[in-house]
Amino acid sequence: MERRERRLKGVAVNPYRTILLGAGLAAVWLIASSAKPSASIASEDGSTYLHGDLFAKESFAAMSERPLRRRGRGSYDSGYRRQSSYGFFNVGGGVYDPSNQPGTGFFGTVSGGTEVGDAMDLGAQLSWYHRGSRGERVFASYTDPAGNTVRQEIETQSVNTDLVPLMGIVRVKFPLTPQFQPYVGGGAGYEWLLVEGVDSQGNAFSNDYAGFGAQLMAGVNLAASSTTALYAETTYNISTVHADFYDPFINANVRESLDFDGLALHGGIRIRF
Repeated sequence: MERRERRLKGVAVNPYRTILLGAGLAAVWLIASSAKPSASIASEDGSTYLHGDLFAKESFAAMSERPLRRRGRGSYDSGYRRQSSYGFFNVGGGVYDPSNQPGTGFFGTVSGGTEVGDAMDLGAQLSWYHRGSRGERVFASYTDPAGNTVRQEIETQSVNTDLVPLMGIVRVKFPLTPQFQPYVGGGAGYEWLLVEGVDSQGNAFSNDYAGFGAQLMAGVNLAASSTTALYAETTYNISTVHADFYDPFINANVRESLDFDGLALHGGIRIRF
C-alpha cells in the first residue's frame, strides 16, 4: 500500500506546469489564426511572396474561382472588368433634312440593347422627326385611273409633320482605344408619318401614312468612363410611306406615297449597365 501511494504521488500532475502548458498552446493557436488572413490577403493582391508547393497549389485553386481582374495604367478600365455582357442605352437629338420634302426639323432618337463582345451592338431604335410650319402651301400628287397626274395644293395656316421610324439595329464598333470607338451600322423596320394641320379656311385635316424603312449609320463613341460616353452620329433614313383611301371625286381608290429619304445629324449620351 505504501508503494502504490508513493507511485501515485510520483506521477501526480503539477498544476503550475499545466497552466504554463495551456497558456503556451493558446499563444501558438492565436499566432497561427492571426497569420491565416494575412497570408490570404497577400496571395490575393500579390504584395507578399510565400513559398511552398502546398500553399502554391491552394492559392492557385482559390484564385481560379475568383472573377478575372485586369489592371491598366491611366485608363478608366484599370479596375475590375466583368466578364458578362453590358447592356446599353443611347439618347440624343439633332436635325433631319428630308431630301424630297421642304425644310428641316428636329430629330430625336433613343436606342437600347446589348453588347456582343467589345465590337458589336444589337438592339432596337426609336426615332422622331418633327417639323412645324405656318402659312405655307402643301402639295400632293397622284395618278388617277386614266393615267393622269393630279396635283393637289392646300394653303394652310399651320401644319405639323411627324415621322416615327422604329428599327432593329446592329452596330459594328472599332475600339481603337478604350476612349475612342468609331462604328458603322444599319437598321430595318417600319415608319409612320402623320401630317395634320388647319387650312386657310380654318378646316382641320389629318393624313396618316406608313411603310417599310431602313437606316444606315456611322458615328463615334467618346468614353468618359467605363459606363458613360458621348456619341456623335450621321444617319441616312430610307423611307417611302403611303396611304390608301377612297376619293369620291374620281370614284376610285387612291394611293398616296411620300418619299422621306434624308440625312440626320445627331448626338447625345450613351450609358452602359
